[in-house]
Amino acid sequence: MKPVIHFLGENCKNCIKCVKSCPTEAISLINGKVMIDDAHCINCHVCVQSCDYKQLKIREVNLEKAFQEHEYNIALIPTSILSDFKEFNELKEFVYAIKKFHFDEVVQYSDIEGELYHQAMIDSLKADKVMLTSFCPTINRLIKREYPTLLDHLLPYDYPVEIAAKRLRKSIRTRILVFFHFVNVLENSL
Repeated sequence: MKPVIHFLGENCKNCIKCVKSCPTEAISLINGKVMIDDAHCINCHVCVQSCDYKQLKIREVNLEKAFQEHEYNIALIPTSILSDFKEFNELKEFVYAIKKFHFDEVVQYSDIEGELYHQAMIDSLKADKVMLTSFCPTINRLIKREYPTLLDHLLPYDYPVEIAAKRLRKSIRTRILVFFHFVNVLENSL
């Protein structure tokens, strides 16, 4: 996994809020400089949010370059975002705004999440132990890193967003960019 968070360092006050906030102890302060252990970082961004001096930053994706390199650009939006809108018109305006940002299509994948939740219930009932499911890569990295004894209880499903991206790539059959969660970018040429 590519490093996601980096230290700017210009105005760091060594307050160690980022160190204290990290759930995996991936951050340390060495000689007045914040060091991030990318092998332990789960990309939860809690440290970025905790820094009052804005000295930690999420690496940016050059979307303009990515748009130019692909023939078709799709934004995948998570089902959870749908609950942020009071009216359907608000959602339509949101989708329109995303499309104006050079996306050809905006897709939500609640159908895939529904299928996986249904399958999780079936698989959990068949198991002889309590089973867990998480469709969040950050939570799964946290479980792997901090609670490895729970790995045997984690249902082995692909993430709904990855399934949606694979289906889109298969159906569109051209060089596409699939952008999701406004943090991650998946690129693939067919």
